Amino acid sequence: CISGPPEVHNVKERLEGFLHEIRQAGIPDQGCLVKYGEFKYQTGFDLMENILVSGFELTAVFAGNDLMAWGALDAIKEAQLSAPQDIAIAGFDNVYFSSFLTPTLTTVEQPKFKMGQIAMKMLIETMKRGDEKRQTGRVMLSCELIPRDSA
Repeated sequence: CISGPPEVHNVKERLEGFLHEIRQAGIPDQGCLVKYGEFKYQTGFDLMENILVSGFELTAVFAGNDLMAWGALDAIKEAQLSAPQDIAIAGFDNVYFSSFLTPTLTTVEQPKFKMGQIAMKMLIETMKRGDEKRQTGRVMLSCELIPRDSA
């Protein structure tokens, strides 16, 4: 797993979800490597390159966002490997151009429009109440796996 900064709340939740699914698949924690960085293309490339030269044997990579996955995919190609034949790769976000990569990127899609609707509704309700204190709320929405050619 190549992930975003560990201090970011949603990074922790994505990692927990990833590890939960890994365990459900019967893969022990010690069979999993987690590397942290920024949510950037170059970070994905650099982390993937470092993993490949380290000798760690891997068959699949989950990236914290699609930009990191793009970078990791390019590092895999530069190492004369291919996805998914040598290393399967998946991202998170389903950004528009992920469907145009070669191979097309398997990714997880968040319900962005619904997230925006809920956030606006919460903001309007807070403004109507005239609360001076900042109130927080938590809403969990389901994501969808978008299977494509990279995994």
